Order: sequence, then C-alpha cells, then structure tokens
Amino acid sequence: MTLRMRSMKGSAASLSTGVDGCRRPPRAIASAALAKSLYIVRVGRLARILLGACAGLGLAACLQPNPDFGVSVTEGSSSSSGSSASSTTAASPTCGDGVIDPGEACDDGNDDNTDACLDSCVAARCGDGFVQVGVEPCDDGNDVNTDACVGGCVPASCGDGFVQEGVEECDDGNGDNTDACSNSCTAAACGDGIIGPGEVCDDGNGDNTDDCLNTCVPASCGDGFVQAGVESCDGDDLGGQLCADMGLPPGELACSGACDFDTSSCACGNSQAPLGGMCPAACTGGCDGSTCQIDCFGGGDCVGGTVDCPDGWICRVFCSGNNACNGTTVNCNEYGCDVECNQLEACSGALIQCGDGSCDLTCGSGKDVCLNAELRCGANDSMITCSQPQATTLTPAGSSACACVSAGCD
Repeated sequence: MTLRMRSMKGSAASLSTGVDGCRRPPRAIASAALAKSLYIVRVGRLARILLGACAGLGLAACLQPNPDFGVSVTEGSSSSSGSSASSTTAASPTCGDGVIDPGEACDDGNDDNTDACLDSCVAARCGDGFVQVGVEPCDDGNDVNTDACVGGCVPASCGDGFVQEGVEECDDGNGDNTDACSNSCTAAACGDGIIGPGEVCDDGNGDNTDDCLNTCVPASCGDGFVQAGVESCDGDDLGGQLCADMGLPPGELACSGACDFDTSSCACGNSQAPLGGMCPAACTGGCDGSTCQIDCFGGGDCVGGTVDCPDGWICRVFCSGNNACNGTTVNCNEYGCDVECNQLEACSGALIQCGDGSCDLTCGSGKDVCLNAELRCGANDSMITCSQPQATTLTPAGSSACACVSAGCD
C-alpha cells in the first residue's frame, strides 16, 4: 500500500479515502501509515538478529522451540514475547548441541569421553570410568585399591601401600628392606638375601660351608657344618678324611671341640675291611659274611691248645662248656677277634693275644669262668667284660692311646 500525501499551498488539506474506505483527513492517514511502517521495521530487525544468532546452529536447530528466547520463529510467521499465535513452538535443551543448557555442567558438542566433557554433559573426573587423555594414566571407575588402578587414577605399583591381588605378596608402602615386607613387595624370608626380622645374617644362598648358614644364623664350631677355610672338621663331619690322609697309621680319626682333627686314636681301631672268601677249615662253626666262627666245646680239641684266627677274617671264638678253653691260647689277627666264655672254668687260665687287631674277652655265666685268664692288648682297643667278679689279668701293650680296660672284673 502506498500512501501519498498532498497539501495545497495556502489552503487546508483535502480529505482522502483510507484503506477501509473511510474518508479521513490526510494527516490522520499519514500517521497510520507511519506507525505501520515502524512496526514492519522492528519485526524485520528482530528477524535479522535471530537469523544471525542461528547462523552457527543451522536453520533447523534454530527453529526448535526455546523458552530462553523472547521471540519464536516458525515458518511463515513471527511473534514477540507474549504473542498467542498458534503456529509458535518452544525449543527444548539438547545435550551435545554445543550449548551449555540448564542442568548441564558442560557441552562440547561431541561424544568423545576422553576429553574434559563426557557425552552425558558432565565434567570428566577421576572415577568416571573413562581415561582422560593427558590427565589420567588409568580410570577403572571403582574404588578398589587391590586391582591394577588405585585411587587417584594411577596405576598400581609396588610401594603404593596397596597389595595388588595376584601380583604382590605384600606392600607396606615404605622403603625399609629389613621389615616383614621387602622393597620388591615380597614377604621377608630366610634366604632372600636381606636380613629381616629374626635373622642374624642372610647371604641369599643355601651354602652351609660359608659364614652364614641356610637357617640365617652365623656359622660356628659345633653347628655340624665345616666352615671352609676356618674349620678342619665339625662334629661328625670329617670332610671325608681318614687317619691315612693325616699320614698316620689306621685308626679312628675324630674331631675336637675346637673343630680340629683329633688323631689320638689313629693307632687304634680297625680301619681295614676283612677279605672274606671261601670259608677256611679252621672255621668249625662256619662263616657268616667275613666272620669266621670257631667253636670250642668242653673236653674238646681247644683245651690246652692253640686257636689261630685265619688271615683275612674277623674271628669269633665260642668257648662253651666246662673247661672248653681251659689253658687255651687264642691268637687274633689284624682284623680282631671276640672270645666268649660260658660255663664252669670255660676260659680258666686262657691267654688271649690281640696282636695288631682289636679283641674282646667276654666272661659270661659259670663259676670261675675266666679264672686267671689273661688278655694281652695290642695296638688297638681291647676289653675284658665280666658278668661276675673274676680274677683276671689285663696286660696293656702297644700304644697308650688305645683303651685296654676291664669292666666288672677284679
């Protein structure tokens, strides 16, 4: 509609016809036209402002109802706040639209859960189950400190004070290697090379010949282990040494209380093994292994005679019966012999000569069973044993280091 105003110089304005067919003065018509033009200008300006604000969102998003705007725009219409036009629709907030709406802590417009804003429009934090790049090394979304990711969103490690299941035996969170938990998060134990509670030493090996035993106590004389370079022997451990290794005659090598070799018995005892073999005829009682048994009976051939133990055999002489070995001389060999006497004067007046071997005379039951018997000791241990008081003679001979004793004899 075009308004055209006319005026006549020197005369009053003529009446004009308005849009509604009514005749009005030209000034009234001009005022109405001006008001309508200003309304159109205001609406157009508001539309341009809205279109400029929506340029970054797209027309479709902009046309969604939004109560934060005073004016809603729909296709083919526009209205200001308070308008009751039926074609107007209010826009609703949407997480992910890049606009921080009420109820949203953040909105970065993406679905990346490794940045500072999750796709649920809440700020990323430790414990949300998403690893924030550049901020957290791990995030398992729980408060369990025995798995691979502990509180604070840091990976579990030895020394953090939490025992990681299946990985660590212990974790006391300190740097003390001498307590119950080592710095490698293993329980302290003898043999781990660290002197822990209750240990005097710990060299981390099972060698009992050095200065620390595998029980984590220092080596000492009497512990039963030969300390290399310090002890020659220890208790029964002679290191496989014999009297012959000491350059001494056969005998019994021992260990002193100071863990040195005791060679005092190296001239006593029998260090040689008997030869054995085919049983000699002299073994009237037969042979058992390397032992030859000689039987002498009462009134037999042994009375007043000589019994020689065969070479290469251990000899056992049984004098059983009245006067069985009365006045008999028994000659033992280097492997020793045992003479057993029983019954009345079974070995009365007998002479047992030990020679280089070890011999024992046993006087058993019977009256005067070893009356006036004599045991002549040789270079090795020998003994007379009596079950009842006997008038016997013990003749020491040879090395004084050997025992030549009597037990229960007069």
